Amino acid sequence: MLSFNAVAKHLFNCRKHTLPYSFYKPIFVSTKETMKHYTLFFRMDITTPEAQPTPEQMELYMEQWGDWMDMIAANDQLADGGTHLSVQGKILRPNNVMTDGPYTEKNESVAGYIIVLAEDINGAAAIAQSCPILQGTGTSVEIRECVGM
Repeated sequence: MLSFNAVAKHLFNCRKHTLPYSFYKPIFVSTKETMKHYTLFFRMDITTPEAQPTPEQMELYMEQWGDWMDMIAANDQLADGGTHLSVQGKILRPNNVMTDGPYTEKNESVAGYIIVLAEDINGAAAIAQSCPILQGTGTSVEIRECVGM
């Protein structure tokens, strides 16, 4: 499939012009350049042994995850950044109070994140709605706009 600029250049070359193509070149701003960055935080129970998937379930989940990520990338909405997070961690609070383990709320903790491109938070939510993690119990996807990027 030809890009908009490639078609415009072809049409330009089919005609006689006295000025260079750059003068006539259409001003075309990619929508990717105008989109905002949003972080999708994936929350799930990462600490309770009974809540962890079996190896067979994990294989299926990873296949679904790969398909979902491929779809986001194919739509040119996947930004750089993102990772799966370890279940080990530390929480530091004021007065040097430190506890071991990830921060959990109702047994949910951040398991990972990705950064996506969308026009607004509703567009980012539309991407998140098809996230395979939402098929599980006690899971969620938090959507936050990245500021200053």
